[in-house]
Amino acid sequence: MTVHLYLVRHGQTELNRSFKLQGRTNSALTLKGIRDVRKLADRLNNIKFDRAFSSFSGRASETARIIVETHPELREVEAVDGLAEYDFGGLENRSVFSFWWAVIHKIGPLGIFRLFFGKHRVRNVVRMFNMLDKTNSAETMPEVSNRVLNTVREIIDKELGNPQRDFNVLIVSHGLILSAFLYGINPKKVPRLLLKNASVSQVDFKNGQFKIVSVNKRG
Repeated sequence: MTVHLYLVRHGQTELNRSFKLQGRTNSALTLKGIRDVRKLADRLNNIKFDRAFSSFSGRASETARIIVETHPELREVEAVDGLAEYDFGGLENRSVFSFWWAVIHKIGPLGIFRLFFGKHRVRNVVRMFNMLDKTNSAETMPEVSNRVLNTVREIIDKELGNPQRDFNVLIVSHGLILSAFLYGINPKKVPRLLLKNASVSQVDFKNGQFKIVSVNKRG
């Protein structure tokens, strides 16, 4: 028995378009975001899903709603706390450009190069958030990686039980937390700029092990 997890990042939002850090703050999907999600829904149209989950965030639930419209086999999307986006703490809503400018001042251009081209870029980016958050409330890498791993395992163990056939599960969440999940499986598989809006990555779970099948596919 294999559980096929289809991990979707929500479509572009107003804050994404404004290049601002967006964690627990909600922001509506843009028209482009809606169009991109509909294209992704077409890509996923031939998959028959057994269950669907999303974070409580409006941008994730709206993305899930658009996809589910083409899947009459799904009666509902269950919202799960553990699928919430990374908590940026005091950096919430900060300009992405000002953040990276602060990072350059902190570690220099060579440090930026190493950050993006090293295999531990997800862990190192989260470390930068922690270092620059003056409120000391941004999540640490162990906190965010353990949260998403435990959440996905709970979905598999508690929600799906022990099915005797393959299961297809839709999970709609956010860029950094899904990247942290992929990083925990295989750091080399995480894209240099993390996951794109309205993208899907497939992870299979079999015999107690996760395996990345594909990453960052779009409609």
